[in-house]
This record gives sequence, C-alpha cells and structure tokens, in this order.
Amino acid sequence: MRIYIVIIGFLIPILLYSQEIDVVKEHREIDSIKTILTDANTDTNRNNYIRVITFYARRNIDSSKIYVAKYAKLTQGSTMHFDAISRKIYILQLEKKYDEAVLLIEETIQQNSEELNKPENKYALLKFYGALAEIYFDQIAYEKALEIYYKTASIYENEGVEDEINYYLTLHNISSILSLIGYEERGLEYCDKLEILLTEKIAIIDKSHRQYFGVTVINIHNHINKADIYERLNQLPKAIIYAKKAEALSIAEKQHNLLPKIYSTLGNMYIASKDYENAIQNGLKALELEKLYNYPEFKDTFLHAVGIGYLGLKDYEKAIPYLEKALEETNVETGKVPVLNDLAKAYQELKNYKKANEVLLLHNKLKDTVYNQSQEKAIAEITEKYENEKKQKEITFLNTESELQQLKIHQQSYIIYGIAGLIMLLLILGIVWYKTRQQKQKFKEAIINLDKEKLQQRFLRTQLNPHFFFHALTAIEGYIYKEEKETAALFLQKFGALMRTILESSDIDFIPLETDIDFIEKYLALQSLNHATNFTYTISLAEELNSSKIMIPPMLIQPFVENAIIHGISSIENGHITIAYTKEATFLRIQISDNGKGMTTEPKKSGMLHRSMSTDIIKQRIENIQKVHGMEIQYKILTDKNTTVIFTIPLKYGNFSIV
Repeated sequence: MRIYIVIIGFLIPILLYSQEIDVVKEHREIDSIKTILTDANTDTNRNNYIRVITFYARRNIDSSKIYVAKYAKLTQGSTMHFDAISRKIYILQLEKKYDEAVLLIEETIQQNSEELNKPENKYALLKFYGALAEIYFDQIAYEKALEIYYKTASIYENEGVEDEINYYLTLHNISSILSLIGYEERGLEYCDKLEILLTEKIAIIDKSHRQYFGVTVINIHNHINKADIYERLNQLPKAIIYAKKAEALSIAEKQHNLLPKIYSTLGNMYIASKDYENAIQNGLKALELEKLYNYPEFKDTFLHAVGIGYLGLKDYEKAIPYLEKALEETNVETGKVPVLNDLAKAYQELKNYKKANEVLLLHNKLKDTVYNQSQEKAIAEITEKYENEKKQKEITFLNTESELQQLKIHQQSYIIYGIAGLIMLLLILGIVWYKTRQQKQKFKEAIINLDKEKLQQRFLRTQLNPHFFFHALTAIEGYIYKEEKETAALFLQKFGALMRTILESSDIDFIPLETDIDFIEKYLALQSLNHATNFTYTISLAEELNSSKIMIPPMLIQPFVENAIIHGISSIENGHITIAYTKEATFLRIQISDNGKGMTTEPKKSGMLHRSMSTDIIKQRIENIQKVHGMEIQYKILTDKNTTVIFTIPLKYGNFSIV
C-alpha cells in the first residue's frame, strides 16, 4: 500500500505539468487581451472583457472588480449594460455579499422593467432571475431557488427566448436542487433531458464557436451532478463511472479548473466504497490542483478526504496531519464537527487518550453550539415569515383602501354600489379571516400533538436505559469487591463508551445503522465479561447495505439482545447469539437468534416481568414512531427449540455523525 501511495505521489506532478503549462499560457493570453481592450461595442471586445473578468474572479477579485467597473462604464446607455450588471452581481456572490446582490437585482429589474420585458432583452431579465436563484441556493433556501428556476425554464420553453446556454444551466440547477431535497429520481430525469440536448448541440456546433465553451462546461457539470445523484442513491459503481466521464472530458477540453471538484467527488465515492487507496489518490490530486486554480473554500474538504482515506487504511500517523490541517482550513462550525470526530478516532487508535479526550470535549462543545445556532435560525425564519405575511396583509389592505378612495372620487354616481361593494368586501375579508384563524388553530393543535408524541417516544426510549445501567454498575461493583482491578477497569471503560453513545442518542430520533451496530457490539462484549459461562456472538452486515447512510431508531433491538442473553443462553454452556442485517426490497431486515432453550409460557422467573415490560415499551415506541415519522416497523418472535426475533424496518437514508 505504501509503495502504491508513493507511486501516486510521483505521478501527480507529471499529471499536473501539462496543466501548469496551460495556466501559464492562459496568463499570457489574458495579458495580451488587456492591452487591446478599448470599447465594448463589438462581440469580440465584449467577450474579451468577460474573459478577463472571469479569469480574475477567482485569482484576484480586486482586479476583476476594476474590469467590471470599466465594462459597466463603456456599456452605459446600451442594452449590454445589463450584462455588466450581471458581472457585478457575480462578484458580489463570490464575496458572499448576498444582501447587496439581491438589492442590486431588485433595483435593476424595478428601474428597467419596461426595457427588460422587451423580447430582445428578455434573456437579460432571465439572467437576473437566475442570479437571484443562485443566491437563494447558496443560502440553502432550496424551495425559493427551485420556484424561480421552474419559472425561468417555463419562459425559455414557451416564449422562445434565444439563450440556450442559460436554459441548459437552468435545467442543470433544477436537477441539482431536486436531488438535494430528496427527489433523486426526478433529478435524474432532468439530467437525462439535459444530456440529450447537450449531445445534439455538440454534434452541430463548431469548436471555434463562442457557445462551445459554455456547452462543454455544462456537460461536465451534468456528469458531476449525475455522479452525485447516483451516490445518494447508493449506486456507487454508476456514480464513479459518471465522475470518471467528467474527469476525462475536463482533461480533453482543457477545463482543468473543474478537476479539483471532480477529484474531491471521486474521493468521497471511494471512501463510501471503502477503496481508501483511490480515495487518497484523488484527494491528493485535488489538493495539488487547488494550488493552481485557487479553490480555498474546498481545501478543507480535500484535506478531510485524504485524512479519512488514511484512517481507513489504519495509517493513523499520516491521517492526523491532514485532519488537523482540515480543521484549520474549515471556517464553518458545522464542517468542523465531523473533522473533530475523525481526529478523535485517530488519537484514540494511537492510544493518545489525553489528546483524544481534548478533541472530544471540543467536538461535543461545538456540536452543542451548532445545534443551538440551528434552533435560533429556525426561530428567526419563522419570525421573518410572520413579519412578511403581516406586511403583505398591510399592503393588501392599503391597496384596497386606495382603490375605494379613487372609486369614490371618480365615480360619484356609483356611490351606492361602492358602499355595497365595500360591505361585500369586508364580509369576504371577515370570512377569510375567520377561516384562516380556524386553520391556524388546527395547525397549532396538530403541532402540539406531534410534539407530545415525540416527547412520549423519547420518554419510552429512556425507560430502557435504567435496567441496563443497574446491571452494568452491579457487575463493576462485583469486580471491585473481588479485587479484579484490570477486569473492573476494562469493564468500566467499555461501559463509559456505551454510556456516551446512549446519552448522545437520547434526544435523537434516528442514528446511522453503523452507530447502532457498534453499540450492540460493545454491549455484547460488555455482557460477555459479566457472564458466568462463556458465550460467543456473530454480527453480519449484507454488502449491499450502506451502514453509514441508513438511519434507524436508536436502541430498538437492544432489549431483545438482552433477553437473548438473560433468558436464552444464561443457563447453558457455549451459548451463541447471531445478529444478521440484510436487505429485503425497500426494507432493512434484522434477525436476532440464540441457541438457548427458547421462550417459556410459565412466568415463574422474575426476569419474565422485565421481558414483558421491555416488549410493551418497544411496542409503544414503534406505535409512536409510526405516528411521528410515518415509519411502519414490524417485528415477530419465533419460538421452537430456540428463540428468533425478526425486525422489518423501511429503509431511511440520511447523514449524521456521532462519536
């Protein structure tokens, strides 16, 4: 493996050499263009200005601003001035000055409404709409962005606006947002539609045509988008194929500035498929290219991917520098949480428990901060929505009042009809107000009921914990009395790890399957230390299950595993428990079985009370999960010579990380 990584490190500079030559060549071309920039009245000069502005946007934003200002001044008074404004908006987006960008868009549309709605200028109006949607996208207001993109696509298709590049870009953005909000299949439909249009366009367009560059770039982004969607659908082979297509096309068309994102995407896919060597290779490529093309906002992602790759190869010494550097480069607190999580694991594996503990304390503190910020943001959004609705109602009322006043002045002969109309309007407003109030009250009651169900669900889950804590602490006490210090210390360490997992998931409705499996494995290991007779256990996971993405309710099967130990194998030698995770259509199937005596119908043992209480609590939890989340979980208990419990859980995918 080390030889393989060394070879990769040797090949990367060779791969980048030709790209560095292209970068130098591009610098020279830009310097040459700058010397001939005068007016912006011809397509050639206009394209030269756009090229210079775009070139400096990611390399020297201050230089880009200077050329935007020159371009705007030269185009003042012409329709091309709208293009100059769109370049200014683009710079504001890069600087994340979203409020200024939105204000500039709204002022431009308002002040030039008549001009922009002319058929020959409609393309400029649609570009402003597109910029507004991009800002909403950057602010994670996906629904608002999607609404604008749908509207824009409809205008392109129905009003014959001749701007194919921006139409293609709109379709691409629709597919991206659909996949992000959970409509992956619908997103793929837009990707396929776009691929057909691009293939037809590329077949007829000349490489020297000014549109060829835009068509090629969108084609590459469409391949990247398809790769991302297939990854979300857990179809990693297809995802890697499309990412590789994007890589080949970027190299062939000399669009090397897109390669860092592609290599980062490939790295994440290889991590998901546990191909850590290829993950490291692509992460290192992305880091080298980032130096050439200046993508500082993605540098932390590249570093984190390499760190995870080395973690996967259990080369913890190499993983730590990349993870620490990723932590330094990450400006967003939500991005630091998973990096701290992986860094703690690396220190823990190297038995540097002091450092691991420091990182974990920072991780937990930051995670709490992120949670509080998300709560504050949600409250702020609700408040803003309420204020906007209030303002809109005030505007509606004022408009209505103004119309009635004009009617009174200009149509005195119809004063009786005006009064009647006013009464009718007030009556309608009263009915609407009453209906709205009723709906709000019903909605409020529904929210309260839902919150009650959630609280009840979490209360039931916490009822399972005291029994487990009691047995564990009793066992530790026993080892201490026996003066078995090493066993007591080992037991206490494992108990501490389990307790942390339980506490961290106590207020969470769903956790990753891999976290639950890790909890069950630690629980069985802990119980085996406390068991009078030796027993063994097997935990198997089907290959087609992505345990990091599949989400299940926490501690759902733990009571049945405990029953298998206490009532199944506690009184036999060579007891064995088997837990198997498999996939059946769109369901996760979990089977817990033991080689014990099976269930008895005679409730002679006091332990039967615990079995009954555990089962009742699980039934109530399942009922509440169905009410709150609409997830129908089923389980059955089969008894013969042995006992087998089978859970059937609908597959739910998501992203979550806890230590």
